Amino acid sequence: MLFRNQPTRVPAWAAFRFRLWTRVCYTLHDKAFKLARPHTWDHFSLRGHHRGARATGFLPWKTAGCDCAFLVDDTHGNPVSGITLSNFSILENKNPPQSVVALRTAKEMPLRIGLLIDTSNSQRKSDLYGPGVKATLEFLAQELSGRDDKAFIVSFSDTVRATDFLGRDQIVELKFDVARGVGTALYEAIYFSCMDRMKPDPARPARRVLVLLSDGEDNLSHVNRMETVPAAQATGTLIFTVSTEGQGRYASQAQGDTALKHFATDTGGNAFSDLTPRDMPKVFAKIKAQIDDMYSVTFIPAEFDQSRSSHPIELKITSDRKWEARAPKGYYVPAATQ
Repeated sequence: MLFRNQPTRVPAWAAFRFRLWTRVCYTLHDKAFKLARPHTWDHFSLRGHHRGARATGFLPWKTAGCDCAFLVDDTHGNPVSGITLSNFSILENKNPPQSVVALRTAKEMPLRIGLLIDTSNSQRKSDLYGPGVKATLEFLAQELSGRDDKAFIVSFSDTVRATDFLGRDQIVELKFDVARGVGTALYEAIYFSCMDRMKPDPARPARRVLVLLSDGEDNLSHVNRMETVPAAQATGTLIFTVSTEGQGRYASQAQGDTALKHFATDTGGNAFSDLTPRDMPKVFAKIKAQIDDMYSVTFIPAEFDQSRSSHPIELKITSDRKWEARAPKGYYVPAATQ
């Protein structure tokens, strides 16, 4: 007869696998990061926050005009350089804007990038997770090439933990915690990253990017998927997603890839799925190339709608039908214009 307070005995083989996996994970991350101060990481949670207090379209910060970040790909999916105002058109609410104020290239804007890494238990069974983490860290060290480029790292499972914005030297000295939780607060991690870390500075335009490594599953967030995309659109943040599901997955697992594609498509980023471990370095090399050729256009809307809902926007390449523009599907009128 078993009693409730009787401890469950863990089979020897299960305990051995757990210890082996933990040692492999710590070895992988210890090679990538050096020991850093423990106060580098902060915890974040939306528990106890009133839903009505969250920003779902209204920008509490003030900017001049509306900004739209975008990418341009050729027929092979490679970024196109040298885009000018004569190469594309903008339609907001199916009407041209009142005026276009400025077009900036990647070289004119410092980088503000967030690396979001899923550390939930579901990643243990993924053959892509180890190679993916290694590739993300190498990518981040290479991408922070400018003097004013900054990055932060978020690890999320049942809790969301994030660093402040750090420079390249600080990033390579950071200790990445591989402690795993039983649940996944993916949407909460994206929402926090956008609304807390990616607030636009009108005096300092920047490329704002999130790179997400995850299987796309969420079971603990206090915001839903439909609230995360507006948070990214409201801050002009492009999301790149890299799936850890791999090939030959079940239909239920494909739902996570669908969510990842949704985040990327609606914000102007790119989604990568159906990968093998060998694909990881190539994927992050492609993400780097696209970030290095990002654009941002500032425009004055034809009409300043006083509502706080998203306004549909469509950016099209007019000079070459073979080129494709990747841009957010919506924008938000800044507080200064309301």
